[in-house]
Amino acid sequence: MHQRIFPATQQTLNPIEVMTRTGHRAFTMVLAGVGLNVTLVSGNGCELMVRDWQGNLKKVFDAYCSFGASGLGHGNTAVQNALIPLLIPGSSMSQVIFKESTIGLLDALYRLGRTIFNRDYAINLGVSGSAMVEAALQLACLHAYRKKPAIKEDPDQVLIGCVPRGFHGKSTGALSVTINKKIQRPGLPLLKNNILVLPEETENLAEVIGKNAGRLAAIIMEPIRAEGGVIPYAPGYIQEIAGLCEEFNILLIMDEIQTGLGRTGKWFATEHEEEVIPDMILLSKCLSGDYVPSAAMLVKTSIWEKEYGDADTYSSYLNTFWGNPFSSAVGLATLREIDEKNLVSHAEEMGETLTTCLSQLNGNHPAVAVRSLGLLGGIELPNEDTAMKFIKECFARDVLTVSTLGFSHVIRFQPPLSVSKDEIINCFSVFDEALKVVMK
Repeated sequence: MHQRIFPATQQTLNPIEVMTRTGHRAFTMVLAGVGLNVTLVSGNGCELMVRDWQGNLKKVFDAYCSFGASGLGHGNTAVQNALIPLLIPGSSMSQVIFKESTIGLLDALYRLGRTIFNRDYAINLGVSGSAMVEAALQLACLHAYRKKPAIKEDPDQVLIGCVPRGFHGKSTGALSVTINKKIQRPGLPLLKNNILVLPEETENLAEVIGKNAGRLAAIIMEPIRAEGGVIPYAPGYIQEIAGLCEEFNILLIMDEIQTGLGRTGKWFATEHEEEVIPDMILLSKCLSGDYVPSAAMLVKTSIWEKEYGDADTYSSYLNTFWGNPFSSAVGLATLREIDEKNLVSHAEEMGETLTTCLSQLNGNHPAVAVRSLGLLGGIELPNEDTAMKFIKECFARDVLTVSTLGFSHVIRFQPPLSVSKDEIINCFSVFDEALKVVMK
């Protein structure tokens, strides 16, 4: 006799009860503590319609857009139209049958890399930023095994360089290069013997990298450390790392998962650094179009071909959902929308408004530190408790924002790329009101 597992009719579920029963009580309580005891109803542009757990509707301005995953805003029709043909009459996840959307995304990413950096890049695809970080680290180790005698003799001696306050994900390799004590919890099996944490200043950089050059496969870094508190580097820091990578045959991996695709007023935040051309570029978040997870890795073609360019090695980078039609369709639609609507230039222009608003906010509240690049802003409050109160006050005034991960006293401003000048000004009016309450 068949025993049904699920109810025959749709039930109305209690979010707190379900989240608690399935292991997410702490997460739910933190959200409720700042007033985020709501469920999503719909999204349009920079706004979200939510329903609280008493059934009341509320429209809010989205000032963080899912850590940048909603870069196009909510309910984008071009992304919707890219998905609909795949739903009816149906599609397939098969990697061995080419899909138009996959071919289109590969071509678009190739053209993007070629246009911006004047370099031929091979393209890898995925469904998460962490997966692209893992793929990049694996490729870097394979390249070092081929190129560096010390690694050829003992592959376990390979090193990956990274920087303090960087964030690259929560899978094992990605977490190992995420230098953040709050996230790197004791007991996790991190690759500590294979990680070289670089100094944060340029003074000793050449000495540290030169001393370890024979074992260094790659250096991975973000152009601006978003989850690290929207922290820039010392002047010349990235250029010096790029020069040392070139000198010592070390691959430079730029993690643009949060900063890429227009966020800083450039297609890639790396473009703000003169003459820096990465060997690998990692993308995700915004590539999803706010609908389906999508990720990509651009790799210098000569490196890719040596490690994956024959019949015995090509399958090493493939996985079940590689190049799947849904992730590819939203990625391609997202790139086209950014291009056709000139959102990169728009983000640069709105970034000037953001800079002005941050400066005014700092003038009104001198104890608050501010910083930004394009449409990525950080507001540093005295402590985490003040930040949590700030988030709650903002949401009570119909603005949704959150803190950066691991540095919870820093509030992010990271709206959709299509945000208007008036929306930024109105949001900062709310920020100002909230600070008057929490900074008493």
